[in-house]
Amino acid sequence: MSGAESAVLAVLVLSAGPGHNVCGRAAYDREKAAAGGAVLLADALEPGDEAALRMSEALLTTRAGLSSRGAVLARRHSVPAVSLPGAFWNGPRLVVSEPVLGPEECRAGACWRAATGSRRREVAEGDAVCVDAAAGRVTFVAAAEADDRIGAAEAARAFEGLRDVASLERWLASGASPARSAFLLEELVPRAVEGTADASEL
Repeated sequence: MSGAESAVLAVLVLSAGPGHNVCGRAAYDREKAAAGGAVLLADALEPGDEAALRMSEALLTTRAGLSSRGAVLARRHSVPAVSLPGAFWNGPRLVVSEPVLGPEECRAGACWRAATGSRRREVAEGDAVCVDAAAGRVTFVAAAEADDRIGAAEAARAFEGLRDVASLERWLASGASPARSAFLLEELVPRAVEGTADASEL
């Protein structure tokens, strides 16, 4: 179940993938993952899971190491893969421990929110998940931001393939908001920096 706030967790990187943040809906079901665009959640990969992994945006696992089947296949197909330390399986669902943040404090122009404890979050099928293997973190996106975050990721992937700036403008105009624009920039700026998108087109 999606939380009221986004949770950002540090992870062990098994495969860097394309080197930028990727987002998708959580999928435990291999068939859904094989349809493309999902983040596959699996304890361990079986020999028949390669198609699901190849079409996934990322792999989240709990006990895989660098030489595990999932890590090796993820590197072969340039799919980001991360292992979540401290996460565990509650039946078929992944449960993570997320920090509970206190109120914002500011001093000398710097602001922060200190962790005051932790709580468990069960990741449901369809929750929005973003994996930034290059930074070593995974974000479980707040329910209120999920649609805009996933939409921005899909728009950026479409732009990457088609180089159609007009389609990005239409997507932004269809539900203009500062958050929507910020999520799209978070998707496109790293691509421009790494050279997979031409900054002059943006």
